[in-house]
Amino acid sequence: MKHSEDDIQRQLMVWMRRTYPKHADWMHHSPNGGQRNAATGARLKAAGTRRGFPDLVWYVRRGEFSGLAIELKAPGGRVTPEQTAWLDHLAEQHFLTALCFGLEAAQQTIVSYDKLGEP
Repeated sequence: MKHSEDDIQRQLMVWMRRTYPKHADWMHHSPNGGQRNAATGARLKAAGTRRGFPDLVWYVRRGEFSGLAIELKAPGGRVTPEQTAWLDHLAEQHFLTALCFGLEAAQQTIVSYDKLGEP
């Protein structure tokens, strides 16, 4: 069965709340994608929504990093230049960044990040 990126993201958040209940509320998703009419798109852009922003950002410090930014893709998904630019920028700002294809890759990334320990 093929899962969409949205399905994977919802599954990841269920896992996140179960695995990291103390810190799950600090994982944030900005709903940048999806189909919108031109007026809504313009309103969101004026309010600060930016193309390519990572799917999930975990605002929890670990090791030397300020947080974790994940660009989540369904297997076979493609990365846009804007997504790559955001990941590069956030890495420069001391975020650990990851491009994860599928649920297991995202889970492994989160577990590895958490193992870095509190600063």
